[in-house]
Amino acid sequence: MVPAVSEIYVTHYNMTDDLLQCQSVYIIDLVQQLFGIVEKHTTITDGLVPMLIYMDLEAIRDLVHFDYDYYPDGVMQLIRRSVRTLQFINIDVASADAIDLVRDSDSGRYLEYPCLHTLKTRSFNDRVPPQAVLSKDFVPFPRLLRLSVRLQYPFADDVFFRGNAGTLEYLELSLYLETASLLRTHRVFTPTSHPNLKCVKIRSPPSYMPSAFAIVTEGM
Repeated sequence: MVPAVSEIYVTHYNMTDDLLQCQSVYIIDLVQQLFGIVEKHTTITDGLVPMLIYMDLEAIRDLVHFDYDYYPDGVMQLIRRSVRTLQFINIDVASADAIDLVRDSDSGRYLEYPCLHTLKTRSFNDRVPPQAVLSKDFVPFPRLLRLSVRLQYPFADDVFFRGNAGTLEYLELSLYLETASLLRTHRVFTPTSHPNLKCVKIRSPPSYMPSAFAIVTEGM
C-alpha cells in the first residue's frame, strides 16, 4: 500500500457528495490508509474536505496549505490541529464565525499561527460582536505577508493586523466606510504603519471610495 508516500495533496473531486451518500467503502478505506501512513500532510483543497470531516481522521494534522471556499461544520477542527504548521489559509466564513479562526470555542484559548504567511478570507453578515474583542496582547498572525479580506471585515478591532506591521507586503481589502473608520481608529493605517507594504488592492463601491480613502489617508 504505497509505503513510500510521505505527502498527500488532496485536490478537487466533484463526486465527494455522491461518495459520502453511498459511503464508498473502497474510496473511504483508501483515504484512511493513505492518511494513516503519511508523516506529513501538506495540502487540503476543495472537494475532499467534507469527506475528511465525515471520517474525522485524527491523523489529519500538521497541514501546510488549506484552501476551501466554504465553512462546513467541523472544518475548524482540521485547521486547529495544524495551527503550528499552516502557511496558507483560504476560507469563506460568516463574519460572526470568524472568531473561530483565532480562538478555540471549546477551550477558549487563543490560536496563534506562527508560520502563516497568507490569509485569504471572504466574510459576510454581521461582524463579530464588540464584546468578543480579543485581548490586545494577542497576536494571531505574527509573520503574515499577504492578507486578503473581501466583503466584510469581520472584527470590531484590529485582530488581522496585529503584530505583522513589519512583515505585511500585500493587502487586499474591501474598504467600506465602517471598515475604514474602524481600522483608522485602531491605527491600522498611519504614516508609519506597514513600512514593507508593496501592494494595496482596494475594493469599494464607487460611491464609498472617496470618503473611505479620505478616512484612511487622513494625516498621512
